[in-house]
Amino acid sequence: MKKIFSAMFLVLTPFLLSAAPAMGGAGAKQPFMPTLLFFGFLFIIFYVLFIAPQRKQQRRHEEVLKALKPGDRVVTKSGIKGIISQARDGEDFILLKVAEGVKLEILRGSVDNKLETPTGQ
Repeated sequence: MKKIFSAMFLVLTPFLLSAAPAMGGAGAKQPFMPTLLFFGFLFIIFYVLFIAPQRKQQRRHEEVLKALKPGDRVVTKSGIKGIISQARDGEDFILLKVAEGVKLEILRGSVDNKLETPTGQ
């Protein structure tokens, strides 16, 4: 991450210097285009580094939530592990079996991750 910011600084330095106020008289106008290019480039960097990966992760999580079915092993956002015993399409709540004879009704959105391998059995 440190390398990315140092590379970004090296690339943006000419834009920053060209956007600096002119050393001329009091009424010297600054060029607008370098400043606009700087902010455009900055937005692209932020989009590529932060916004796009977050959207991709959010879409993946929504797909996992939609595909939940009985028998899936999951972990909730609060850290509770269990097996889904009832999940219907279009419903916000699912029934999670956490121990023998213990079932919890939880929001579908509170499921954090689907476990691929069985644990403890």
